[in-house]
Amino acid sequence: MPDVPEPAPSRFSRWRDAFDQDAAYAARGLRLRPGFTATVVVTLALGIGANAAMFGILDRLLFRPPAHVVDADRVVQIHTHRLGSTGMQTSQSYALYKDLRAGVPEFESIGVTTPSAISTREYYPLGQGVNATRVAGAQVSPDFFTALGVRPALGRFFQEDEAGEQNPQRVAVIGYAFWQRHFGGARDVIGRTLDLGADRYTVVGVAPRGFTGAELSDLDVWIPIAAAESLRFIKGPQWSTTRNATWLHVYARLRPGATMERALARATATFRAAEVARISASSRPENAAARADSMRVAFGSVIPGRSPSGFGLSAASSEVRVARLLGAVSFLVLLLACANVANLLLVRSLNRRREIAVRLALGVTRRRLVAQHLIEGLMLAGLGALGALAVVQFGSGIIGRMLLVDAAWSGSAIDARLLVFTAVVAVTTGVLTALLPALQSSNPELTSALKAGVREGASSRSFTRSALLAAQAALALMLLVGSGLFVRSLQRVAALPLGVDIDRVLVADIEHTSAGLSNEAARDLYLRFMERARQVPGVTASAVSIAHSFGLGWGTRVYLGGRQLEMPQMGFSQYAITPDYFTVMGIRLVGGRAFTDGDGEGAERVAIINETAASTFWPAGDAVGSCIQVGADTMPCTTIVGVVTNARRQQLVEGPIPQIYRPLLQLPMETTNSTVSSFGYTLLARAAQRPAAVVESLRRVIQGTSPEVPYANVRPLRDQFGRHTRSWRLGANMFTVFGGLALVLAAIGLYSVVVFNMAQRVHEYGVRLALGATAGNLVRLTVLRGMGPVLVGVIAGAVIAVAAGGLVGGLLFQTSGRDPAVIASVVLLLLVVAVAASLIPGVRAAKADPMRALRAD
Repeated sequence: MPDVPEPAPSRFSRWRDAFDQDAAYAARGLRLRPGFTATVVVTLALGIGANAAMFGILDRLLFRPPAHVVDADRVVQIHTHRLGSTGMQTSQSYALYKDLRAGVPEFESIGVTTPSAISTREYYPLGQGVNATRVAGAQVSPDFFTALGVRPALGRFFQEDEAGEQNPQRVAVIGYAFWQRHFGGARDVIGRTLDLGADRYTVVGVAPRGFTGAELSDLDVWIPIAAAESLRFIKGPQWSTTRNATWLHVYARLRPGATMERALARATATFRAAEVARISASSRPENAAARADSMRVAFGSVIPGRSPSGFGLSAASSEVRVARLLGAVSFLVLLLACANVANLLLVRSLNRRREIAVRLALGVTRRRLVAQHLIEGLMLAGLGALGALAVVQFGSGIIGRMLLVDAAWSGSAIDARLLVFTAVVAVTTGVLTALLPALQSSNPELTSALKAGVREGASSRSFTRSALLAAQAALALMLLVGSGLFVRSLQRVAALPLGVDIDRVLVADIEHTSAGLSNEAARDLYLRFMERARQVPGVTASAVSIAHSFGLGWGTRVYLGGRQLEMPQMGFSQYAITPDYFTVMGIRLVGGRAFTDGDGEGAERVAIINETAASTFWPAGDAVGSCIQVGADTMPCTTIVGVVTNARRQQLVEGPIPQIYRPLLQLPMETTNSTVSSFGYTLLARAAQRPAAVVESLRRVIQGTSPEVPYANVRPLRDQFGRHTRSWRLGANMFTVFGGLALVLAAIGLYSVVVFNMAQRVHEYGVRLALGATAGNLVRLTVLRGMGPVLVGVIAGAVIAVAAGGLVGGLLFQTSGRDPAVIASVVLLLLVVAVAASLIPGVRAAKADPMRALRAD
């Protein structure tokens, strides 16, 4: 029986067999060179990991809807603005919410919430006495959860009949994490109670895990806004009817089939009608319709990157702008890593020139060789991607907490979107880094490659390696310049004369209105806090004030002889204090006397002014003893008894501000009531050493003063100051990390290129040594050859850094984006590193045996 020929293998089978062979060959080659493989994998892991980590953070920060929000494209946040104005009003009145709820049928549901973003998050005292604590919370309307489409994890959300205005009940929905932390995850939590402020609330539901409302900040409890009388921003019955107080965020869900255009037109018409009513009832009712006609409603998105306001942060705020800049910086690190890996692969391919030439001579196609290089590059990129995931898991939380200190970064940093991004970046990187070496090494001059060593015919490759090395130097310089600029900003912030000793001061306050205390009772309680604070170990002085530096403050008018004292567009900034305030804050007396315990109720009215007020209005130096009227020219005489040094009010950058200090006990009660309602009392304490070490002791002493005392918020003044420096500190830290990484990668790249160039020139070095060259000659030659590409890259990087300086100028503090001192310092640093990276292999070459070098291939 004749033999039946076997069927020819299919094209797919041939391709698969070739792929298996090439993959096995590439894997064997990587195993045989563990040092090379480890260097490339670590480089790719750092480059890809930095990009994946920043993608995950920016994705969560800007491009995702809040957790558990259903059909986010149908949910809008109500903004209002006036035509021709660049500003956008993101907070609205409760009255407008009611108007929109009744007047826009395109809304399926609409709800309100108090802002809960990082910068505006509210805290409610939980419990009383020594064990009191606080919770982060929000006040909402009954349909808030429905508008977002969220479902409870346990129990239910609020119902209209218990959370509406008519007969509100004190009920609460708690967060999942708070449920686990405070109640141990008990299933019988429904029906338990929470003492929030002066009232007791019954738990009716638990929000799902990870739900943060409409903003990226952890919340512990939601309560009905109608039932939160003691915790509500606006007291009294007018909270639901006033149109002048805009203090709520409004979210609406569009009905299926409703168009944005139709809903927006109806909402704008409703808003204009409300504005006509508001203006008509104001002190300037003329042209109400015409003035209201310029008002518009705008729809924002709950996806922050699509909205003018995201997570309570403007899309152009410093933290978000720094985050976006860091995204670009991480991409530069990836480019640098790609250049480094491409250089290493090019060096390796040149070492394999003879092997590749033999394979070509035996019939292997050029396409097959290119495919083998690409497979090897993809293998390395795959290993780098696995390492990158470890970088993401370790680094994302750290970077996220640095970007937004109190943001909700719960859950794993690795999800499906990040895995896809990492895979795409890894494949792209693997192909790009392997393609150039693959194309060059697969097209050698066969004759010279077969008979010669690696030192022959590599001039074109040398140019490519030098170009890649120059690119690494340029990228490293740009990143290091960014680091230097932010560090310079921080240095200049630290050098500012603040006028107060922020490193030794503690700030403490309680929500006395939520505890049901009157302003007068609260004043007496704070004075008791002051006395007890002085008994805390580590506290050297304490004081009570209304307003303080880097806190809230209020202005007043000051009159001298019937004439108002006022600098251009600047009145007096006023503080009501107890006598030890200046000692606590580190403010020095420069003239007259300080306050004493005798400056109390019934005593002569006295005041102390700062140097700016004294030099501006009493240039002859006779301010002490002057009689002024504070608040109005009809007020009784107040005698200036002292002058103190200037202290910052609230901002790092502010012009000279006249300041006046008055004894707390001499402030008229009618003035005190209105001021305390807005600013509250503050306890200030001076620590002997680190304030943070005294925080808990001081808190327990305050809360133990009386069984009715709610949670005391005690924090170092440095923390309040830190809000002003966060973006510069973030930029300095992150740019330094990325810049240091870039410097290491650039040094490795230069070192590898110099080592390979020396390997090519071993024979040349032997000839030079045999002809009388000294070791110093060879070291100098090696350094000069290594420095050439670096100098080109440094010059190019400096030019780009100068040209791009304007992009970061707005994020810096009193520092130009083109600061010549920073650029010069970075250039010098890079050159020193380049010299060191070239010097080490140069010294090794100078110690080589000339005879062995002459016999080298």
